[in-house]
Amino acid sequence: MDKNSVVKAWYDFANNDLTAAKYLLGLHPLKLEIICYHCQQSAEKILKGFLIDKNIDPPKTHDFKLLWRMCVEIADGFELYVKIPEQKAQEFFFCEETHILYLAI
Repeated sequence: MDKNSVVKAWYDFANNDLTAAKYLLGLHPLKLEIICYHCQQSAEKILKGFLIDKNIDPPKTHDFKLLWRMCVEIADGFELYVKIPEQKAQEFFFCEETHILYLAI
């Protein structure tokens, strides 16, 4: 598989996790742990896809902060892509670290 196909696959996996999280938001009672899990998984997959796109083999880890730091180190301004639009700040408020990336997608 070529690099672009691999990157697209990671982004598609990330999108599937976000779709699952959005679906789960409609359940009552709300299943916060599962929703946060899918948000976190989506964020990881986006970061790993980004690293692969930049020709870096991502480590096999679930350490979001490590992956985030790797992305910031190789891409000037990367941190600017995760600003929370004021009108969206309430959405996914319970997914402390990962909602920021979700809003930027």
